[in-house]
Amino acid sequence: ADGIATLSGASTSVNAEQDLNLSARQGKVYIAGSRSFVDISTEMSIVGDSVLSLQTLNPEGSIELKSGKLNIDTPSAIKLDGEDVSLKSKHHLSLSGASVLMRTSEDASGTLDITTGASSVSESGSLNLGTGSSSTGAAGSVAVTAGSGVSEVGAGVSVTAGGGSAVGGVVSLTSGSGPVGGDVKVSGGAGSSGAGGSVFL
Repeated sequence: ADGIATLSGASTSVNAEQDLNLSARQGKVYIAGSRSFVDISTEMSIVGDSVLSLQTLNPEGSIELKSGKLNIDTPSAIKLDGEDVSLKSKHHLSLSGASVLMRTSEDASGTLDITTGASSVSESGSLNLGTGSSSTGAAGSVAVTAGSGVSEVGAGVSVTAGGGSAVGGVVSLTSGSGPVGGDVKVSGGAGSSGAGGSVFL
């Protein structure tokens, strides 16, 4: 009981009609091989009291989770970290939570692209960016802001409609409706030691 239990052979099977438990009270449980499979016909649970880690010994290795429907649910935090992390769905991919944060690395900030896929056989998809409605309080706002830097020229924000073979796309800025409609404000930036920015329409 205090030693090591080993199963070895050209082919080794461990079968159980009902439950099969692999546990180590203090140590670790390893399932290793050039190609290792855990095949469950109906349901499989992987549970850790504090930390659950899936990793490859080869830094260039990969971990694949494939399922008709994959649910990852935790009361604490979910962290996906790697050189290249991909979330891909053929139909619908949903990220939800009380707060959802997507950002690039803080040490070497890169580009964050949120785009729909290009299509050569049909129309490409739309991109909808908005907040939900509220029946008991104020709805959330939408802010698109470029960060500040130390270069002479600040970062820009560009909103451009697509081109067309006959007529280009439309850029619409519409304020909210209500008993009194909202305003549309377009203003140039203030200058701390000179003239403020201009507005060109």
